[in-house]
Amino acid sequence: MKESNDNDQILNIDELRHIAELSRVSFSEEELKTLNSQLNDILNSIGILSEADTENVEATRHISGTSNVYRDDVSTESMSREQVLENAPLSQEGYVRVRGVFDDEN
Repeated sequence: MKESNDNDQILNIDELRHIAELSRVSFSEEELKTLNSQLNDILNSIGILSEADTENVEATRHISGTSNVYRDDVSTESMSREQVLENAPLSQEGYVRVRGVFDDEN
């Protein structure tokens, strides 16, 4: 890809055709022209961000200021099968039973 100036084509139609071929996606010539125009508009809009002065801006990892709380990975005893089945809404033959995605019955 090339550098961007206003209304510049960052991605030419041959490059787009090559990307489509690598992606195993087929487009008609009309679709390629439309997609090329739209992608170049998007890429040119994103290129404007590179003009922003970010020299004194600290990187933001999370907007709320939260951070991960780490704890030791400690192995503990699990619930027994009976305890799990007692908490399950449905069980059958020693297993938790769930309703099928396409079933109307329980």
